[in-house]
Amino acid sequence: MLNEEEKEEFRRLLRYLPEKELILLKDTITSKLIKTHSLEETIDVILNHTENKSELLNRKKISRDCLFQYLANEKVSISGHASKQDLVDKILHLFKAMIQFRTMGFVDREANIRALTATGGDVNAATERLIGGAR
Repeated sequence: MLNEEEKEEFRRLLRYLPEKELILLKDTITSKLIKTHSLEETIDVILNHTENKSELLNRKKISRDCLFQYLANEKVSISGHASKQDLVDKILHLFKAMIQFRTMGFVDREANIRALTATGGDVNAATERLIGGAR
């Protein structure tokens, strides 16, 4: 099961999916056993019935383009030729880092992403950068 911090990260990403795709994803995950009445309820059902983060991101309904768009909007640099698995790995690393930063008291998401990007994804170096106030 996903913890609440992981669910919050996934909520951000799932909002990039078209409504129809979200409903189909929910139906796949729940075998069409749960009906929902809103997008947020649909997202909650998906997250509450997800056991494995990587498995969710690798589902066909979550396209490579959706993952790429999410990373681009989050201002995370990624090659245009990256495979879907590369994007999944980058997103899982980003989620883990954002949760770690929040746990340490760094709540400015944009600053956290800038620090992570500037350090090539190295969470420890990004943390030092955030502590030092470097931008």
